Amino acid sequence: MRARFVLPLGLVAVVLGCSGGSGGTGEEPLPDALDDAAPGADVVSADGEGVDTSAGDTGVPPEDSVVPDASVDDADASTDGDTSIDDAGDTMTGDAPLGEVADDAYADTGADTGADSGATAVCTMCHGDKATGNPAPPRAIGGSTVTTTPGVGAHASHLGSSAWRRDVVCTDCHVVPTDPGHANGVKDFAWSAVATTGGATPMYDTTKHSCTGVYCHGVTLAGAATGGTVKREPVFNQVDGSFSACGASCHTNPPGGGHPGNTACATCHGAVIATYDAATKTATWKDRSLHIDGIVELSTLTCTTCHGDAARGDPAPPKSTTGATATTAQGVGAHQAHLATSTWRKDLACTDCHAVPTSTTHFDGKTDFAWGALARTRASAPAYDFGTATCSTVYCHGNALMPAKSGATVARTPVWNVVDGTGDACGTACHTNPPGGTHAASDACASCHGAVIASWDATTKTATWKDRTLHVNGVVETSTLTCTSCHGDPAMNEAPPKGTKGETLTSQAAVGAHQTHLASSTWHRDVVCTDCHVKPVSMSHATGTTDFSWSAVSSADGASPAYAAGTCSGVYCHGATLLAAVSGGTVKRAPVWTTVDGSYDACGASCHTNPPGGTHPASTACATCHGAVIASWDPATKTATWADRTRHVNGVVDTASLTCTSCHGTGTDPAPPLGTKGETLTTQKAVGAHQQHLALGSTWRKDLACNDCHAVPIVTTHSNATTDFAWGALSTTGGATPAYDSASATCSGAYCHGATLAAAIAGGTVKRTPSWTTVDGSYDACGASCHTNPPGGTHVSHSDCTICHSGVIASWNAATKVAAWTDRTLHVNGKIESHKYHDLTGWTSPGGGANHHGSNYFLTKQQKDEHGKLCTDCHGADYAGGSVGVSCNNASCHKGTDWRGCSFCHGTPPSQSNPPVGVGGETLKTTLAVGRHVAHLTASTTHAAFACSTCHVVPAAGNVAHALGYVPTANLETAGHHGDVAFSGGATGMTFNVAATQGIPVTARGTCLGACHSNGRGGAPAVTPYWAGGTWPVGSCGSCHAGTMGSLPGRHGTHDGEGLTCASCHPPATSSTHMNGGKDVAGTITGPLGGATTTEAPGTPGNPCGTVYSCTGSCHGKGHSDRCWR
Repeated sequence: MRARFVLPLGLVAVVLGCSGGSGGTGEEPLPDALDDAAPGADVVSADGEGVDTSAGDTGVPPEDSVVPDASVDDADASTDGDTSIDDAGDTMTGDAPLGEVADDAYADTGADTGADSGATAVCTMCHGDKATGNPAPPRAIGGSTVTTTPGVGAHASHLGSSAWRRDVVCTDCHVVPTDPGHANGVKDFAWSAVATTGGATPMYDTTKHSCTGVYCHGVTLAGAATGGTVKREPVFNQVDGSFSACGASCHTNPPGGGHPGNTACATCHGAVIATYDAATKTATWKDRSLHIDGIVELSTLTCTTCHGDAARGDPAPPKSTTGATATTAQGVGAHQAHLATSTWRKDLACTDCHAVPTSTTHFDGKTDFAWGALARTRASAPAYDFGTATCSTVYCHGNALMPAKSGATVARTPVWNVVDGTGDACGTACHTNPPGGTHAASDACASCHGAVIASWDATTKTATWKDRTLHVNGVVETSTLTCTSCHGDPAMNEAPPKGTKGETLTSQAAVGAHQTHLASSTWHRDVVCTDCHVKPVSMSHATGTTDFSWSAVSSADGASPAYAAGTCSGVYCHGATLLAAVSGGTVKRAPVWTTVDGSYDACGASCHTNPPGGTHPASTACATCHGAVIASWDPATKTATWADRTRHVNGVVDTASLTCTSCHGTGTDPAPPLGTKGETLTTQKAVGAHQQHLALGSTWRKDLACNDCHAVPIVTTHSNATTDFAWGALSTTGGATPAYDSASATCSGAYCHGATLAAAIAGGTVKRTPSWTTVDGSYDACGASCHTNPPGGTHVSHSDCTICHSGVIASWNAATKVAAWTDRTLHVNGKIESHKYHDLTGWTSPGGGANHHGSNYFLTKQQKDEHGKLCTDCHGADYAGGSVGVSCNNASCHKGTDWRGCSFCHGTPPSQSNPPVGVGGETLKTTLAVGRHVAHLTASTTHAAFACSTCHVVPAAGNVAHALGYVPTANLETAGHHGDVAFSGGATGMTFNVAATQGIPVTARGTCLGACHSNGRGGAPAVTPYWAGGTWPVGSCGSCHAGTMGSLPGRHGTHDGEGLTCASCHPPATSSTHMNGGKDVAGTITGPLGGATTTEAPGTPGNPCGTVYSCTGSCHGKGHSDRCWR
């Protein structure tokens, strides 16, 4: 049967022949895409069937056929029941043998009568060759078979089976369709993974009909070799073989770029190609399917596969990757000169200049450098210049070595492709022999490098090697070296001569005064290298610079050594820290290094003069102080005999056990004369009045000491050309502020010269600013230097010093102004010594709490002072306040205001003013001055402590008027000669009878009667209280309140016999409530017969008894209310 189907997109239907049609014996072949003009005569299709528009072709089945079905070969003999593309099986008994695109009304109802005999339904139905089954044109869709037609072009060249490459498939350039919808007049390209290998980006130019950027045409390969060409943009409709010529299309043979210049392809690609004939440019293939398959197929390769020589196992050219073998070619150059086994150095390896690759990806046409550790040793930074073919700054070529010696050259920038031996000539390539710079000037290489080289012939410039592998190995191989390996002399010492460059003259800085310093000396400590330099432990110090590192000795005593322009300065060893030259002498403390004429070590004229200048004692007897160092010194010949020369110039001033007189003073007296510079005149400041002050055994004052003006040093560092003052306690007594004026040579403000004393008396003069260099006695004249006699100011105007100061001075002759001294050590001793009215004990402990006048002041005055003086006789009228010099309120006499308190004259200092020490020194209770003061002024169980003001008028602080006019007598009871009694407060109305004896022993004197001492009712107490002596029953109520309860006033009698006691109504006496002027009655009274009675105090509101107590309550059954006490 025939089925009819109309193609989409307006295409003309195609008629296919089918078996099973009316009278048919088999299925019809595939239709052609376009019909020709002749009816039934299909010029394109082999079956002759088509869709004709001419006569005889009516377009009605069975002449026409539908689009074939998807079945490739329908070969069944039975009813055709295959499934078409869109026909899922209709109900008809038979379908068209090749199926329809869509179901139609025409059913194939006839049974197949035989096997399908037509062609399969494939791409060749529209293009390609049905006979070969190749869908690639020829033929084109339009029927053309000419290769110049773009629709045909090189399809067959690509898709036909190849003898030299992998077979190409349609999908390498197109997507193979699954339906006829692709027949839209557009050429669709979809490049495969092979076509885009290596990042290729294929494109087809529809105008030029050419392909570009396709992997298959070598777009990712290296460029053509020199002289060759490649054709990598094939024109599709040009199939003359020019785009597939081996060695001239995709790549040259050998390829260009960085590919090895080798035409033996099988060497690397043996799995692909067997042989290649460079002459005929033909190849025999091992497996052509591995050629142009997206993979560069390689055999197992080694370095020599591309360069070097496999026969000798050496990857280093020759040959190069391009096949070059001449050393003038950069690819070859000095490879063998470096990598061949050497006779004079360590063998080199490829890795010293390159990274040895592990894959062929390094093969990019570039020479890659990856300098190894050896090439970069000692911070070398190697580089290669392709333009000049030179290496530079490579360790192996001496980059890190010293420069050439003077007059010689080195070749450290070798030209790579010059291999004439100039780049490795011993002594002219990497370094000269000897090397220049700071290298020792010796060509006996084995002296230091004996492990490397055995000998060197300076004439032939040839070496015999001990171990050539240690040469140019990244390490400066040296033997065990000492300083003398480079400089100095092993037979002498390491100091030049000779210098590192062979210098031997002292006029050369490398030699200079080295031996003068380091040779063993007869007059100083041996100098060592480390006094000026750090002794190195490696060769790294050989930098061409002389390094200085001054030792503790060189910089002793704060010295700051330096070397500049051939001169040393500031060095301790050359006297930098010593005193200046003595007047008229010279020193040379900045020695010129290359001057070794002895002028810089002349004793007494180089480091210091003899004697030294400045503050040094002017003595040339060096051994006096430095006996451990020097034995003697001859000023005439300026020569010394040394006791121990190792202690001279050793960083320490070695001195004997010195005393002050070692430098100044004489004998045991450190005070000049003589001065530190030999001064002996008192007109010289260094001498001055020292002896006047410090001579022992003065006739008129306390001996002075050095520390009254100076701090006595314990080390010699005080010898600094400055006179230091540190005023002692004596000099600053009384707040004095001493000072010395060096310009005028005068002292001022010193206590010792009267700075704290009163001014001169009218008409007199004092000299309190003495001239230090005036020693004529004018500054220690008695009565005319420190103070006048008598002193001025508020001092008592008499010149009899003995009245107050008899402990110090025995007599004073006002006419001759001469004194006889009782104890001259108490004169100018920091105290005002007054012993006539102040006992010695009291006076010498000021501020310590004792009575500064002494406990027997008044008795002493009474019994020993024939003058009968009073306080004001000595202290003046300002006793209460006073001023320095006349008042007792003086830090050198009395502390604070002790003198203004009561206990200054009586009582127990520092605070208790009541006796037991009377103003006359009395201590017995039987004396009125002591009496019962303590009993009254101390609290007891019956009363509180009374104040002085209870019985006396207490004078204001400092008011001594109450004491003036009081003269102690034998009879202290005489009126006017006792303490003033004036009762106040609770004692008002009391009377004191000082003379009453009342028939009792004389030791019981003085009675007090009144409020404090009564029977409580205004009458006399039961026992008479005596102030001095007598007995007093302390704590007994009956001492004051005599008689029975019935004899007492008020209603005491009424309560007598009721079993009550005093304590029933009157609470036990306490020190705070008793003898306070009031009556103490309990608020609640409890008797032995029961009942309670409350009382209302006099004056209480509602108290009907007025000024007396009232009672309310019941006692022993007797009730009463508001019963008045009287």
